[in-house]
Amino acid sequence: MGGKFSKPDEDLPQPHATFGRFDPDGSLPRGWLSKEGHLFKNWKNRYFAFLKGHRGDLSYLDDVDGNVAGSIAMNGSTLLEFDEDPLQFGIQEAGGTVYLLKAHSRGEVEAWIHGLAQMAGNKVIQMHVPEEYKKNNDIIGALVRSNSTNAQNAYAALLEHQATLKDLSQNEEFAGEDKADELFIHTMKAQGNMKEEDFMLIFNDADDEGRVELLRLLVKLDEEIPPAVLEGYKEIGMGCYLTCDELNQGTLYTHWSKTKIEGALAYFQVPAERKVPEHKFKSGSQGKNQFVKQIRGPMIQNYYKGWTMFVKEAKQWNADFVLLQDDDIQVVCNAGQAVTKLLSAKESMLEIGDKVMTTCFMNLDEADAVVALPHHNMTYEGVQHMDLEKFVNNGGREGSALSFADQQRRASKMG
Repeated sequence: MGGKFSKPDEDLPQPHATFGRFDPDGSLPRGWLSKEGHLFKNWKNRYFAFLKGHRGDLSYLDDVDGNVAGSIAMNGSTLLEFDEDPLQFGIQEAGGTVYLLKAHSRGEVEAWIHGLAQMAGNKVIQMHVPEEYKKNNDIIGALVRSNSTNAQNAYAALLEHQATLKDLSQNEEFAGEDKADELFIHTMKAQGNMKEEDFMLIFNDADDEGRVELLRLLVKLDEEIPPAVLEGYKEIGMGCYLTCDELNQGTLYTHWSKTKIEGALAYFQVPAERKVPEHKFKSGSQGKNQFVKQIRGPMIQNYYKGWTMFVKEAKQWNADFVLLQDDDIQVVCNAGQAVTKLLSAKESMLEIGDKVMTTCFMNLDEADAVVALPHHNMTYEGVQHMDLEKFVNNGGREGSALSFADQQRRASKMG
């Protein structure tokens, strides 16, 4: 049979495939569907397809050739039809997780169910939700968890499941760090109809590390992230990167790029009001230029000096600076005698589709000096304030120090 697939919204792309007979030489089902979130009950348009190397899982992407947002394990799954909504159907994985989907027409629903059942031998169950439960979004999840087509029994199972989770959350062994993600995911699925404000209460009570994990889990569950949560995040993208290789006893490079450079050590983002000349992205080797050579072994001082010079360049651009890796380095700034150790963004990075974001940016406008020294050095450990001259002298002995105040005074005299 031939059933076409389209995105529900009229302004979205037209169908890209039709069904074949699903024999070894036939086409596999693919096309646009709307998928309901497990946590927030909103619907997202996703392109569904069987991709090579995904072992029969039905993947869903953010666009036809976009990023894979997740996948549904079809082996041993059950297909669900709902008589209340002819445009909706579901897939229940063997492990119990349910995915609620909507098509543009009843013909598409039938084509998907027929195609998936014929291809994978999945059984199909006709679901019925009584009138008194139609407005309760928890029911479908409860039906799945209880393996029941009786909504009333399933709702009782849901309440029992939530009570069990509450007991588990008070169990120290289960609530330990190694089980935290598992508990959270189970709790989210048990809630079934959690409102955004409920999530924000959980989010606001978490520490910085916990907030990052909560956001990563939302991405993992393919949930819409509340805009309020992302207010403090900035994308790591177009700007200048500090990179390194082992040529010439080690070399540091500045690399201007319009996209994120994998493996970079640091990055600064120029403010929108300051336009970066196009030649910056083309000079040297596609924007990559040697910065400091001979940074290893007895010349390690050059490595620390290169870091302070890179921070200086970021300050000259009035840029926001972020430390991407701190395996062998610590960078400390002094602003009005207030001492701040820059935190690495590697533990707080959040990947959303093809974007990488962090909250670890630091604006250098007020910085009077910067120090770069070995990662394990304890000179500034616990220090909150220090006289600028002492700060620079101590940093120069342990690594490399650069005073912007001295530079500003010299520039003023020359002017």
